[in-house]
Amino acid sequence: MIYIEAFMLAIVIFTLCVATITDFKKGVIPNKLLASAGVISVILDVIYYFVFYDSGLGLFLSDVACVLIVAILFYALEIWAAGDSKLLLIVAIGIPSRLYSFIPISFCPIFILIMVIFSLAFIYSAGETIVRSIIDKRKIWKEIGFEFSAKDALYVGITLIFMVLSVLLCNVAIGFILKGYEGNYVLLILAADFIITLILIEIRKKLSIKIMTVISVIMLIAAIAFFWLEYFNLSLGSGGLLSIIVILITVVIRMLSGKYNYQEISMDRLKSKMILSMGSAIRINMSHMIDSPLSVTENRKARLTQSQVDSIKKNAEKYGCNNIVIVRKLPFAIFIFIGTIVFLGLEGAYLWFI
Repeated sequence: MIYIEAFMLAIVIFTLCVATITDFKKGVIPNKLLASAGVISVILDVIYYFVFYDSGLGLFLSDVACVLIVAILFYALEIWAAGDSKLLLIVAIGIPSRLYSFIPISFCPIFILIMVIFSLAFIYSAGETIVRSIIDKRKIWKEIGFEFSAKDALYVGITLIFMVLSVLLCNVAIGFILKGYEGNYVLLILAADFIITLILIEIRKKLSIKIMTVISVIMLIAAIAFFWLEYFNLSLGSGGLLSIIVILITVVIRMLSGKYNYQEISMDRLKSKMILSMGSAIRINMSHMIDSPLSVTENRKARLTQSQVDSIKKNAEKYGCNNIVIVRKLPFAIFIFIGTIVFLGLEGAYLWFI
């Protein structure tokens, strides 16, 4: 059995290596690579779980289901690209479930891996922001929005209340789901809180302050009802305090990582699939440099086509436009790669000492 596990891990590591290289060089993860790795991994899974380790099939299926839900949500909310979602799914399919033994969790331990991956990405993004702010001689407290009006303060306050109540109620639901399972689920709940917070950060961008206020009031009433019925003992206490800390840290780091998200490049470096900043797109639309207007949404829907790039470059000199500002793309495959290695390293360290 150990040989097929080694082969499964080799496929995962190889796929991550190639995906990281192509993501850095071309900004994409080839579908052929992911499809090939997926087919091989599924074949190995069938052999592994139906011949060697049938007792791990349930854990494997729960992990894959969790990753599918998270990947689809992250893609739909434009937290990352489709290639990153597929790559994470390959990792979930490829890691043998017997290697989850160091985590005392019998339900969706893959959440821990996702938390490790995003923690690495957040730490890098926040660190890069701090370095860039020092280079630009700006105070970091200004970058995270401490200079705002009373209206902004109200919005931030309602947003935090909305997110805290949402996460705590989700914790109650998770507590009910896990009630029949054995083990300590504090780490799992914190990982789930981290993922839920990421999703809520994107959802709140689509909600007005009035809608968030109404939803928060409804959730507060529900929270009081749960507390009265003594259901909150599943999520409050020290675990609830840790959840709130996770929310606050995630929100602050997300705010930090959103700064310096732009890069000014010369017009000759403009390529297809790049995304223009809102200001650049509006300026091009107003100058009529291209026939059809560009999207100003700064998401994957605003990726430039080759014809748009050719048209912009053709008319750039005419309109005196030598430089342009684009949205900086953070290659995410490297974080999935390093996060997986860290995760497997923890596994190996545990198995070495038991």
